[in-house]
Amino acid sequence: MGHPAKNSGVKEVFRITSIADFISTRYRRSQRIAALVTLLALSGIAPYISLQLTAVVSSFSIITGSHESEAWDMTGLLVMVMMLVFTIMFGIRRLDPTERHSGMIAVLVAECLVKLFALLIVGFFILRSVFGDFQGLFRNPQS
Repeated sequence: MGHPAKNSGVKEVFRITSIADFISTRYRRSQRIAALVTLLALSGIAPYISLQLTAVVSSFSIITGSHESEAWDMTGLLVMVMMLVFTIMFGIRRLDPTERHSGMIAVLVAECLVKLFALLIVGFFILRSVFGDFQGLFRNPQS
């Protein structure tokens, strides 16, 4: 392999489309290494997806006032299908290392902003309930 062009990135030169491709490139494009990295990534992300699904179903059952065991029947399946459709719609549709996924980036930005806003609201609520006001945060509890 020749040297990459000045303005091309490693991703374009080696046609890297996943973390498995990236790591296997270091080891002469070893398929065994790529398979191992893929299995490790899948086993690492499965609990996170399960935790997200559980949180959504639990939140839905709290909001609707239903028992969580009842909510899992149809809500869990519906949320899982919606997550799958969302991933297909906004995720990777073709393996092209030069493709930009602006839809996924926009969704990640929106998610981060929602989480930041929620964190600020919870922090404000805790500040008000524990300390009374912002000045109470700096008062000495000994005096």
